[in-house]
Amino acid sequence: MPSLPGHVSDPTQNIGDYPTDIPKVNRQLRNPYRSYDNQQERRNFGETLQEEDEVLAVFTPDVHTHVTPGKAALHLLFAGLALYAVALIGYFTFEPLQAVRRTYPNGLEEELGGVNKARSD
Repeated sequence: MPSLPGHVSDPTQNIGDYPTDIPKVNRQLRNPYRSYDNQQERRNFGETLQEEDEVLAVFTPDVHTHVTPGKAALHLLFAGLALYAVALIGYFTFEPLQAVRRTYPNGLEEELGGVNKARSD
């Protein structure tokens, strides 16, 4: 298979003459209002695919460019701290039961009519 014009092949890769210098750009980042041959996948007919095309297609997990990983970790930390604060507030404001629990002098067995007795309701 001859190499495509304008592209470079890397002999150390096990993909033959397929070009290896195609940039890894997710198609979600392409302009959705531009006219494409395949509008849904945002690609044109005859366009050379990247080797890892299935990872860079439109229907892969979303690309988030508005939050950096450090900022996302900070958001997660703040959410955890907020949950911990709510748990602490609940722990320190909890009041024990204000009533005295009912006790039975001989246990519930006698109150319910003895061992293996059917209830007469």
